[in-house]
Amino acid sequence: MNFVDVLFPINLGPLTYKCPDELAVKAEPGMIVSAPLKNKLTAGIILRKNTSPPAGRLKDISEFKGDTPVLSKGLLKLLLWMADYYISNEGLILKQTMPKELFSETKARRSKKEIHHDKTDIIDIKEQDISPVAESVRESKYKAFLLHAPSLQYEYSFALNLLKTTGNIIVLLPEVSQADLVFTTFREVYSDRVCLLHSEISKGRRSEYIRGIISGKHDIVIGTRHALFAPLKKVSLIIVLNEHSSSYKLEEGIRYNIRDTAVMRGFIEKAPVVLSSITPSSDSYYNSLTNKYHLLRPESQIKQPFIKIVNMSFEKKIKPYISKTVYEASKKFIKQDKKVVFVVNRRGHSSMLLCRACEHIEKCKTCNIPLVHHKNSNDLICHYCGKQTKIPDKCPRCGGFELEMLGAGTEKIQEEIEE
Repeated sequence: MNFVDVLFPINLGPLTYKCPDELAVKAEPGMIVSAPLKNKLTAGIILRKNTSPPAGRLKDISEFKGDTPVLSKGLLKLLLWMADYYISNEGLILKQTMPKELFSETKARRSKKEIHHDKTDIIDIKEQDISPVAESVRESKYKAFLLHAPSLQYEYSFALNLLKTTGNIIVLLPEVSQADLVFTTFREVYSDRVCLLHSEISKGRRSEYIRGIISGKHDIVIGTRHALFAPLKKVSLIIVLNEHSSSYKLEEGIRYNIRDTAVMRGFIEKAPVVLSSITPSSDSYYNSLTNKYHLLRPESQIKQPFIKIVNMSFEKKIKPYISKTVYEASKKFIKQDKKVVFVVNRRGHSSMLLCRACEHIEKCKTCNIPLVHHKNSNDLICHYCGKQTKIPDKCPRCGGFELEMLGAGTEKIQEEIEE
C-alpha cells in the first residue's frame, strides 16, 4: 500500500491519504490531486510520500489533475521553510502564496477593448555592470547582489538587459502600476515569453498565464508578490526592483517579507538574486557591507543634484525664517534668469496664537491641536477638522491682550520672499 501527504490551501498541516496502486506509479511531490476533505472533494498538492503512515482508517486519493508535478521541489521546500520561519501551518502558507487558479482553471474572457499601459524608456547598460550577475547565472550559482542604481530608468534597463542572459526569470515590483509598466516594456522585446501576475488581473487571464508558466510558454514572470511563487520548474534568476519599498512587507495574514523570501528562493533554487534600488534599505545595505550581498554601484551617467543642509539654529538669517545661504543662492540663480522653487511644508500664515502673559496657546476644542492663522480669511483654522474661528481680542484664559502670532507658513514665507 502506498501513502502520500497532501497539503490543502486551508489552515491545516499536511494530511495522509492512501494512494491506489493504479495512481501510485505517477505520484510525485508537487502534483495536484483531488481528495475527500470534510465530506467533499478538494484540490490539494502532494507534499511527499509517506513511508510510516499514522494508524487508523485513511481515505483514498480520488484523482490526479495532470501527469506531471505543478510545483517544483524547490518551491515546496520554500513553502516548508516559510511555515517554519514564520511559525504558521503549511496549508495557510499555501493558501496565502498560491493563486486559487492553480487548483481550478478559469477560462479567460476576451475583451473587445484592449487595455494599453504606458511603457518606460530603456537606456544602454555597460556590459561590465551586468557581467558579475551574468556569470552567476551561467554557473547556476546562488549569489545575492545589491544594485545601488543611479536612477529608476537604470534599474529597469539593468533588469531588461539581464533577461538576455537566460530564461526562467522572476521580476518583482512593489506596486501594480509599476508591474504593468515594466510588463508592457519587456513584452515589446520578449513577446509571449513574458507574463504578468498580480492581484488586479482577472481570474481567467491569471489562469491562462499560470497554465503558460507550467507548460513552459512563459519563462519571464513579472509582477507583485504573487509572481515570486510562480510555478516555474526551475528558476535561473530573481530580480527584486525597488527593494526598499515597504509594500514588500505584508501586514495582513502571515506577515512575511517578500524581499527576504525571494532571497531564500534563490538560495534554495541555486539562482542569483538581484535586489535593486536608487535608495537601498538600511538592512540590505548593511548586508552588502558585511559581504552577505555583493554590492554593485555603477558609475552614474546622470548628473546628480548638489544638496546642502543648513542648520537654522546657527545660520545667519535675512528674515526670521529665511537663511542667508538660501537668500544668496536664490539671488544668484534669479540673476541668471533661472527658476527657483521654495517648498514650505506648512500651510497658512502663522502656526499658532500665543498669549505672552500666561503662555496659553489657542487650540481646537475638538482636536486639541494649535489653530493656524490664515491671513486671506483672517481666521484661525484647524487643519484636522477644518473648523474656523475668529481671532480673539483678548486671551480666553487670563484676559490679557499680549497676543502674538508665532511660526511661519506658506503665506508668511511668500511675503518675506517677495520683500
